[in-house]
Amino acid sequence: MSVHGEQYRSHAAPRQRDWEQGKRQCISLVAWGSAWQNVFGMLRQVFSRAARIRGSLGSPRVFRGALAVFLVAALLSAAIAVQASPALRKGPYMLYTGDEAAMLLLWQLDESAECSLRWGTDASSLDSGVTTSEYGTNHQHRWLIEGLTPSTRYYYEVEVGDVTAEGSFLSAPSANAEAVKFLAYGDTRTFIEDHELVCSGIMATISTDPGYQTFLLHTGDWVKDGDVEASWQEQFFSRTSPNLLSLQASMPIQGCMGNHEDEGFLFQKYWPYPFVEDRYWSFDYGPVHVVVVDQYAHFRLSSEQLSWIDEDLEATTKRWKFVVLHGPGWSAGGKHSNNSDVQRHLQPLFEKHSVAIVFGGHNHYYARCEVGGVVHITTGGGGAPLRTPDLRFPNLITAVGTLEFCKIDITGEQLDFEAITPDGMAIDRFTLVLSD
Repeated sequence: MSVHGEQYRSHAAPRQRDWEQGKRQCISLVAWGSAWQNVFGMLRQVFSRAARIRGSLGSPRVFRGALAVFLVAALLSAAIAVQASPALRKGPYMLYTGDEAAMLLLWQLDESAECSLRWGTDASSLDSGVTTSEYGTNHQHRWLIEGLTPSTRYYYEVEVGDVTAEGSFLSAPSANAEAVKFLAYGDTRTFIEDHELVCSGIMATISTDPGYQTFLLHTGDWVKDGDVEASWQEQFFSRTSPNLLSLQASMPIQGCMGNHEDEGFLFQKYWPYPFVEDRYWSFDYGPVHVVVVDQYAHFRLSSEQLSWIDEDLEATTKRWKFVVLHGPGWSAGGKHSNNSDVQRHLQPLFEKHSVAIVFGGHNHYYARCEVGGVVHITTGGGGAPLRTPDLRFPNLITAVGTLEFCKIDITGEQLDFEAITPDGMAIDRFTLVLSD
């Protein structure tokens, strides 16, 4: 495999005014989302009724007291109404199970309710649909859409009560496809604003080139406290992050577990990939084969997992082979040293089976190393606190401490790689060409 690249381092009127200003401010406080539309309507009724009786009350103090009573009554009624309407808590989002004719949609509500899911290839006429019931004990829903035509855009909508969420996805290419594009990033924990910024860059990429609406690799450390529900809700499923929500509704996210996922119970709850054992598995997507490694099963790389990785890479007929793990074997320091287990136990398998790229995270920056013909990418600039890479580390080609994500474009025997910042600036580019 040959590599070609370049790096980048790189009195009445006053009372009337007060009345109108107060009305606008009160309304603006509650007219912030669809769930509070009832509140908005009730407040309008309150101010309309108050305006009619204002002249008959005489004393301003009496008027203010009456207005306060109206407001409290309206807000209590609205709160009850809001609580009575189910709302989306997570999703919809997707994962790809490895079946090119299927896509798994998932979402979570804040209470028990049935949902309507419709989908089709025409956004104006969704001709397939089901009613879903929750599974588990936490109001989760999922549905495996099957019978998909390869490389086709599908539209869908999830409806519960008066809430509707829409999205689309591109089905996987056929098994004999020779070209595909995909994306990669990782370490999205802690700083939701930075993660949202990266997601804005990803969505801009998809808008410019819809061919990238395939799948997104995640190199772990999705959230800061992986065994805490609030961490997942606030850092990865935030309802106030529009680009993140759009991303999740637009493409499957395929990722590994990081050390911040802790015991991994919630990771498996929200990302139920078809694991072989523990949290490792693999999948094909057009011309590529991807192995997802679990470095935290029993706090070590088990001999069973190593054997499985060897056998899995041996069995695949895909020429383009990739690995996703969290702790990189070669990177640029900054906080975490190179992972010796990857170097001793996994690198020989990568070389033996001609793995093209190993995607890691853990260190919060971008870095590229090359060892034994295998490219090791650290893509940890997804939102976690950024670190400063140490450019003296061995086998390091380039490293940049910045928010970033990666674009991979494969056509036949050539792969073009680009690492870019959320605003689209390239920080690294290289090309791989397969050898016979």
